[in-house]
Amino acid sequence: MAEAMRAILHNRSDVYTYEGTIAQHCTDCENPLNYTACAFSDQGRPLGIATMQAVNEFSVELIVIAVVKDAERNGIGSALLSKLEEEALRRKKIFLMLKAFGPSEVDPESQIALNFFRKNEICILGEYDFIWEGYNCAMLAKRL
Repeated sequence: MAEAMRAILHNRSDVYTYEGTIAQHCTDCENPLNYTACAFSDQGRPLGIATMQAVNEFSVELIVIAVVKDAERNGIGSALLSKLEEEALRRKKIFLMLKAFGPSEVDPESQIALNFFRKNEICILGEYDFIWEGYNCAMLAKRL
């Protein structure tokens, strides 16, 4: 699964720019306590991936979700998110949480991500500048 994660995140160098972050996501997707869903083409090419981890007895955190650029807007991200939500419910969790660049960031990719989360009924709880060293980090959640 780590190879699929690496391939997808390298394809999205417009969003995932730090090798350390990519390496951490690869490690996270291999952790047996976490849950990773991956979408592949009919030819076996990785198209999208998402990983969540348990935070406490009530919550999971979406730690990464990505779809290769040429497969965006085909429902892959929503399908991956749905698989993670199903697994969270199976684990008896009631909240899905995540962090994303906040709405005050002017980066178009950040706005696309926030629109995706809104479409999937994930709400912004607040935006803070102290979590990601000077970047505006939005805290988001959804009741499952």
